[in-house]
Amino acid sequence: MTKIRDKTIFSGLLCLVVPLFCFAEPSADPLVGVWKHSAFVQLSDGKVVRKYDSADGATLEYRANGTWRLKNPPHQSSGTYRWTNGLLESTITGSDLPHQIGFTSMKKATIHDQTLVLVMDYDEEGMKAMPARPDGTRPKSMTATSTFRKITAVK
Repeated sequence: MTKIRDKTIFSGLLCLVVPLFCFAEPSADPLVGVWKHSAFVQLSDGKVVRKYDSADGATLEYRANGTWRLKNPPHQSSGTYRWTNGLLESTITGSDLPHQIGFTSMKKATIHDQTLVLVMDYDEEGMKAMPARPDGTRPKSMTATSTFRKITAVK
């Protein structure tokens, strides 16, 4: 009798809990999901120095728990993020390129029609962290814009 009662209680709990996972609504946060890299544009002192459409299969996943993961063959990295008022603060906590670990960046982030655009601006002070050109100079400013298309929503 006790075994039957325990099974009934367990079955009842499953009926309550399973729908919460199986039929959960996707996250209300439009950033949460998997994004495929589609384009990159880099401006240096206002001039386009690099521009390409991406076909390398790079994906960027944002999770509702405030973590992200980038797969950019052959490299990958992961970390934490906060998205507030159109600004995305990301910190790298894991990477196969050890010098990246601990780096925090601030990007402008916009989402429109399943397209995510991340813009990172570097002023003259920020450019000091970049390698100098062969002649020893650095640009006064740089803007890097990455565009992604959403490929899946994450629950």
